[in-house]
Amino acid sequence: MKIVAVLLTAVCALNFGFAGPSEAKQVTASSPPSDIREVIDYVDSLPSPNAEQLVMKAKAFYWLKDYSSAITAISKSIELKPIPKSYLFRASYSRHLGRFDDGLRDCNKAEQLGYRGSDLYELRGLIHLSLGNSLPALKDGERAVQVSESSASGFFVKGAAECQLGKLEESVSSLSKSIQISSRDPSVFELRGGVYRKLGREEEARADIQKAEDMKRQ
Repeated sequence: MKIVAVLLTAVCALNFGFAGPSEAKQVTASSPPSDIREVIDYVDSLPSPNAEQLVMKAKAFYWLKDYSSAITAISKSIELKPIPKSYLFRASYSRHLGRFDDGLRDCNKAEQLGYRGSDLYELRGLIHLSLGNSLPALKDGERAVQVSESSASGFFVKGAAECQLGKLEESVSSLSKSIQISSRDPSVFELRGGVYRKLGREEEARADIQKAEDMKRQ
């Protein structure tokens, strides 16, 4: 369904980069850099950066929206220490570049390594939605909320997949749960408004769409 594909580009609930510039200061406890670019310069100055430092460099590039450089850095980290979280980071960066098959491969690798966090299923579900794989997306959304009942992104994935599958009442329920957990993402209101409109619930549709527009202007 077109409305889901459009709205997915605005979903920012998954945080596979920095929450903000202050997190970039955690590279070392003794001499924290003062801004994001200093993280990159600091790691580049090291003769042999370790896996954790390369992860921080990748996150710095993510914050700067340089996803190709983020992938290069995290790939070097994976060569040194192939842990599930690093594969998820790379999957997220690949998703931003539209490299969905690469993202799925890395999500699956993280799962093969034994990782079962809700963020895995949230991310893989978003990638499946981008590819129009509604049933796998629904399965991942369901698994995300089974792992964590407070997974706003999981309920979003579940609701978006239900929307794609024409399960509109179920979609409203899932999206409403996402909003109850976290009401900060306008795309969730926008999508629920679109579903309300398809159900003929025009007053509720207008309210949600207006809410989304108001949030975007803030």
